[in-house]
Amino acid sequence: MNSDTTLPANQRLFLVRHGETDYNKTKIIQGGGVNSDLNETGRRQGRLFFRRYGTHPFVGYYVTGLRRTAQTMAPFMEKGAVFVREPRLNEMNWGILEGVDPTPEQQQMFSDANLRWENGDFDYAVEGAETPHVVQARVLAAIWEILRRHPRGDVLICTHGRVLRILLATLTGAGLEKMNQFPHQNAALNVLVRRGALFVPERLNDVEHLNVPD
Repeated sequence: MNSDTTLPANQRLFLVRHGETDYNKTKIIQGGGVNSDLNETGRRQGRLFFRRYGTHPFVGYYVTGLRRTAQTMAPFMEKGAVFVREPRLNEMNWGILEGVDPTPEQQQMFSDANLRWENGDFDYAVEGAETPHVVQARVLAAIWEILRRHPRGDVLICTHGRVLRILLATLTGAGLEKMNQFPHQNAALNVLVRRGALFVPERLNDVEHLNVPD
């Protein structure tokens, strides 16, 4: 991990997955190439996240270049929070698997890719897709830049499922081969506390804020 050990240790990352889209609902891969909108459930999830964390004293606010993250954070923006768009945190590009009802052959491609990654082949990708190593490099470059920009305090970042798997596996030191062991629900929160070059999970895939009436 290309970390910066000169940074102070009192930093926390609040990493949120975007709210639900119709692609999530129907289990179609969006990836970085499908710029989808939230559905009504996703918009509700964004409101519930804001209800719980809208007054938290974040020192930085970030979304990706894709609409679904900005729409999830829309309640914060409506109250005056200024979000920086960071396209390097966009979802992994899944190439030919994006935006289509998967055929049995494509489902097998997806399963095969995950198996190869679990066995350490992080330079493998399906046709037209990014590899885990490529995604890891771009998202870590963004994260360390953000942390240098905010050397103290809590930073809120809304991003995507596979990016979260890669970030959590890397920042905690688990390794990319373990990324599928980090579950991610729509609008779930992960909180990481910086301890030197690594981060310690404070909360993972936390959806407590969603289990209340709107």
